Amino acid sequence: MHHRVVTESYAIASAVACVIALALAVPVFAASSAKGQRVWLVALAVTQLPMAALTFFAVRVPIVRPLWSRLLEAFDPDAARALAAHDPDVLARSPLLAALLAIEAPLTEELAKLGPLLLALLWPPLRRRFFADDARRVPVALAIGLGFGLGEIWLLAVIGSGAPEVQGLPWYALSGFIVERVMVCGLHGLMTAVAVVQLGRGAARVTAGLLGAMALHVALNLPIVLSHARALGVASETWTMIATLWAQVFLFVMILVARWMHVRRDGKPRSFLGDVRCPTCKQVYARPLMGVNLPWARYEECGRCGTWQWVRASDEVADDLK
Repeated sequence: MHHRVVTESYAIASAVACVIALALAVPVFAASSAKGQRVWLVALAVTQLPMAALTFFAVRVPIVRPLWSRLLEAFDPDAARALAAHDPDVLARSPLLAALLAIEAPLTEELAKLGPLLLALLWPPLRRRFFADDARRVPVALAIGLGFGLGEIWLLAVIGSGAPEVQGLPWYALSGFIVERVMVCGLHGLMTAVAVVQLGRGAARVTAGLLGAMALHVALNLPIVLSHARALGVASETWTMIATLWAQVFLFVMILVARWMHVRRDGKPRSFLGDVRCPTCKQVYARPLMGVNLPWARYEECGRCGTWQWVRASDEVADDLK
């Protein structure tokens, strides 16, 4: 394998993306998780940092892609020859290859994200912290997605640095990369939550949850594959714009899905970001999804008196999750 070096521009852009992702994620974890669970969420996120690279270099490249090549040789020999010749237009001519690439990341990454978490099921103290109810499970999935997404940022920086068209670009020219990667850090966790909430509930439900997470991952990546394939005669640039818009819509929908799954042991919904006491009117309200997040405070509107103000994390009201 060739020695890979991250360019200075990609290194800076990746660092910026990581800082933004963490700045957005830390307040969400602090508000949506149980207090005794948080140190374990950090540990779980750390275990996911190398998983994107391990999945790519140890599974996708040496195992999955040779399998795809054999399938092409059997069912689409022309595409197999074009792929071996590094024909840049092969995707546009081979629906089979497009379909295989569309499922490659969902199949491998969703399994990889669940790997370390399955060990927690074997240890009762962690099982209680992670799986006591769905309101504990959703933050677990978000921690998994954050760690995997942060690691994936640097994996893609390594891969992207080899492209001739990025050589000499300033880091801010990679703003699209930064925005996309920050969104994907959240999307990884939101998709995996569909599988995580089913863990420990029987093989049938776990299988259904895992297949659901994979299907969502395919749906998220589909416009990107269609872009490379220039599907329906639409130019790649147009598909790229569609993919960007689709990712934003997808993120909004998945936040609503996570909110729906975030329930207590008795099945009653819990505020996704927890409840706080308003510093102004002193009444307790459910923290809104819209707000400005900092690790130690949040600028948000009180649901009781309508005042917009900074609310500290210490103003959180204890509930049955604590």
